Amino acid sequence: MKKRILLTASRFFPSSYGGGEMYILSLAQELAVRGYEVRVVTLAPWQEPGSKSFARSNFVYQGVSVAALSFNPAATTEGEKYAVNHPLLRGALKDAITEFAPDIIHINGINSAALMVAAELRLPTVTTIHHSGIACTAGALVRPDHSLCRYPADPSVCVPCCSLYRSPHWWTGGLLGKSPSWFYRYFGKKVDSVRRLPYLLRVLRYPWLVEQTIEQMHIVWKYSERFIVPSLAMKELLLRNGVEEGRIRVIPHGIQPTQRTELTFDGKRKIRFGYVGQFSFVKGIHLIVQALERLEHAEQCELHLFGAVQSKEEESYFFPLMKNYTGAAKIIQHGYQSGVELQKAYSSIDVLLCPSLANEAFGLVVSEALAAGRPVIVSRSGALPELVKDGEYGYVVGRNRPDELSDAMQRCVESPELILAMAQRIPLMKTIHQYGDEIEGVYQTSFVGTDNR
Repeated sequence: MKKRILLTASRFFPSSYGGGEMYILSLAQELAVRGYEVRVVTLAPWQEPGSKSFARSNFVYQGVSVAALSFNPAATTEGEKYAVNHPLLRGALKDAITEFAPDIIHINGINSAALMVAAELRLPTVTTIHHSGIACTAGALVRPDHSLCRYPADPSVCVPCCSLYRSPHWWTGGLLGKSPSWFYRYFGKKVDSVRRLPYLLRVLRYPWLVEQTIEQMHIVWKYSERFIVPSLAMKELLLRNGVEEGRIRVIPHGIQPTQRTELTFDGKRKIRFGYVGQFSFVKGIHLIVQALERLEHAEQCELHLFGAVQSKEEESYFFPLMKNYTGAAKIIQHGYQSGVELQKAYSSIDVLLCPSLANEAFGLVVSEALAAGRPVIVSRSGALPELVKDGEYGYVVGRNRPDELSDAMQRCVESPELILAMAQRIPLMKTIHQYGDEIEGVYQTSFVGTDNR
């Protein structure tokens, strides 16, 4: 009988896209090629009319079986939404898992709820960490002053930080972050089930919601049998939060094989810088814009953006950024690309830019660009420096330093032969097939005792 692998995801195609979603899709397809039965269980936005509390849709996406769970926002409290762990969710997860009857649950999202259900069903688990949200209620370990957080997740640290994120003034977020724990705990529990709270009361409840999220993190740290992390940066994050080193295995992600295309310059065309990914503040597109505005002879280069706005927050960040840009380099937007289109996108640029502010868990777009034979310029943030040998096949610049980013870009504009030389030194990237060998080895230790299931 084929072994069955169930992958959980907080978000998945087609309702969402990103590095985590691409990882799960690639892994699911690779496992299927190896003869496993695979299913992805994910959360999806609520789009059902009427008063029912839950909906489930089953479909196939690029050959992968998917069960998408949607929950009516009116059926859960605000605390349950923040915690992503409530009876309705656990019940739906249990039904989906029981129906599929997996040999192992590979957790990539819906973490604490999936772990609780797996424990109830006595199923083995392995948890892959895809981003810093495993230890950051704000999601990226970026503090209000744009520095990286270096502390373990704890209400004493996270409540003041997240409160300032919510409202960046001392008389609002500053004071809110100093709320005594006895007050916000009592108040949060008291009003959690109340619908349509006035704005002020919603704000006063916020510290309690942050604490609820941290409690779910502790469940993951404590009950995950094994962790797979894609970088030393993520291993350090787990160690910082009390996870024993013996439960952590570092396995950098593999990617789909990509055809390398040759770079050529005829001395006439412009240098093509590229950005691939989400249009959010923590990804640092504003740093690219600032670097372009500093660039000498910027008219000799172009910036190609591959991606799309996905939220109101991204709208308020990205559109004014483009509107107020004053540099001489042309900025060209191509929209979201996937599959063959994305491979063509990498081949159409000369250098990938990834100046992220976030404590990146890996850097999938960096690996993909390198696999396509394109040098990269990355920030010294999270795992990104682990992927690039500075000066060999790319540059590592200071985090949140548009001046250093501009200097690196300037070298490329002035000397295209440097780009060609770096491209020739790019090593082969790990493929998803090689990654599958390592993941399969992790699974094998969990299959013992399941053959008689």
